[in-house]
Amino acid sequence: KYKELIKVIDTERAFVPRPPRRMDRLFVYTNAHDTTVYGVETSLEWAATDWLRWQVNGNWHRMTEAPPAADLLLQMASDPSKSFGTRARIDLPYHTELDLSWRYVGSLSTYAIPSYSSFDLRAGWHVWDNLEVSLTVNNAFDDDHIEFYDETGGAMGARLVRSFFGRFVWHLGR
Repeated sequence: KYKELIKVIDTERAFVPRPPRRMDRLFVYTNAHDTTVYGVETSLEWAATDWLRWQVNGNWHRMTEAPPAADLLLQMASDPSKSFGTRARIDLPYHTELDLSWRYVGSLSTYAIPSYSSFDLRAGWHVWDNLEVSLTVNNAFDDDHIEFYDETGGAMGARLVRSFFGRFVWHLGR
């Protein structure tokens, strides 16, 4: 049970004249909101072989809130009530590896943000002991999704799109 969780009691805008000129939004927080949370979180990792590792995880929770004050700007029900995921790491021949990751995140009905699934893929090659090259694809099967809600009222939240990136890691002194 949580007592006196955060709420916004005041907001104001402040002009910053020095470069870059901008308008900042300042928030004053106080502890004033009560809620009770029930839930389960679990994670299981299994090294099936010396070349395959597998992990599953999930959580479920339920929040019961006291009726918020009329001036409560920060909404507390901003976490999805469930999320699940699995991940596999496979060591392949010729100093290569493959990482597969899938996750499901439940909806945020308070903000009309739908649930989503995301699949990520990473392929890596250890060229030498001190040099690794990898390519990662995030959100491989979905064009985009909204990841969260900005509780301060600024924006809808982060919209994640499919992305690709390469990485070179060179370890000095090996």
